Amino acid sequence: MKSETPFPTTGYTGPDNFCDRKRETLKIRQFLQGGQSVTLVSIRRMGKTALIRHIEFELGKTWLTIYLDIFKTSNFNELLNELATAILQAVEQNSSLGKKVWGFMKTIRPTIQFNELSGLSAVSFDVQPEIAKNNIRVIFEMLESQKVPVLISIDEFQQITQYPEKHVDAWIRSVIQELKNVVFIFSGSQHHVMTELFTHPNLPFFSSTSFMKLDKIPKEEYADFIKQKFEHAKWKVDMEGIEELLDWTDLHTYYVQLICNRMYHAGYKKNIPLAWKVEALKAMEEMQHTFFNIRNLLTKGQWRLLAAIAKEEKVFFPTAGDFIKKYDLTSSAAVIRALEALVEKEIIYYDYNQNGEKFYKLVDLLMMRWFQNFAY
Repeated sequence: MKSETPFPTTGYTGPDNFCDRKRETLKIRQFLQGGQSVTLVSIRRMGKTALIRHIEFELGKTWLTIYLDIFKTSNFNELLNELATAILQAVEQNSSLGKKVWGFMKTIRPTIQFNELSGLSAVSFDVQPEIAKNNIRVIFEMLESQKVPVLISIDEFQQITQYPEKHVDAWIRSVIQELKNVVFIFSGSQHHVMTELFTHPNLPFFSSTSFMKLDKIPKEEYADFIKQKFEHAKWKVDMEGIEELLDWTDLHTYYVQLICNRMYHAGYKKNIPLAWKVEALKAMEEMQHTFFNIRNLLTKGQWRLLAAIAKEEKVFFPTAGDFIKKYDLTSSAAVIRALEALVEKEIIYYDYNQNGEKFYKLVDLLMMRWFQNFAY
């Protein structure tokens, strides 16, 4: 179905509604076509999935592309379920590969469920970890034998660190290193976990892929894209208003798309400076109940630290005396404990600037702006 908006907030609706990422697309394609797998890392909602789908689109029918999101998996058996379902959705059942895969799957008695809303089928098995491992290995071997190159994209790959089975990363690495016709994109939004998995010298995936961090789309290119889309819809374009919007959203892809999407479908007599501010305010107000629920799940110390980081936007030295005093925090030890809890809950994240300096920031931009604009 054709998208009704040039600013989709989920999924991939084609190259016309895909902004920039030319450098990243070219670089990843070159890696894949050269037989190198890729690790793609960014914070949540920066556009990893859309980029992967765009790369699949550009590779075209000369490749077999398979995408699976393992965020909701909790063990090897569920990983097998996601892999099998992804192949079922990517391969025609009557094709040579489809017949081969289906023939194998039937031997391990799958349960097949049909989702009436999505129109897609899902496969599930109930097997022990060692059997799941063997089945995954067999499926990879089938893909390896294809005449066309195969790309398997595994989103939220850091989830394997939560599996109860031991040495999951070592087992996966041992299986895929034998593959010559299958390459992978391992993507994830827990920056520190993914970095550890793929860059620590003592871990199995060390130096096994080309590592790429997905950053923000350049402001000028994003502004031109938005201008073009609104002009096509006969809006009177105000570049200053677009730049204000991009500054407010901090060029965070999802939030840019969200506000533009809402503007596009609301009536403001095509007044961009008014439209983005009204829709941003509405978006914050609609999320307020969620923010209060989060508050109820945190300690007072964690909530106060969260508010302090939000008001600063970026905090480089959270245990500094001036910062603790400014926001009436208790002690550096308490701040460290609260930081660790908020990072673990994925409410804040840490990253490094161009000088290698570590900073902390909220994951949810709307929550950050809410703290800055409303009492808490």
